[in-house]
Amino acid sequence: MIDVCVSGAAGRMGQAVVGAVGREAGMRVAMAVDPALPAGEGAYPDLAAALAAGTPEVMVDFTIPATVFANAMAALGAGVHVVIG
Repeated sequence: MIDVCVSGAAGRMGQAVVGAVGREAGMRVAMAVDPALPAGEGAYPDLAAALAAGTPEVMVDFTIPATVFANAMAALGAGVHVVIG
């Protein structure tokens, strides 16, 4: 099972990624990251909090230009593969 973190999960494209990953056999959304999401299991307000809780295999980033670089560097630093949309 490939654990995926979706950063920007509450946005239009982030929601599409969450749905697409959820439909794939062998993949699951292990972490949904977005300050707009309500707190709950697997939901985090920022990537630092998500990475402190665990290490997914892949992070898909559909955030904003101001945060994408920092998110990518943090994920890569944690050994997570990065996909930027």
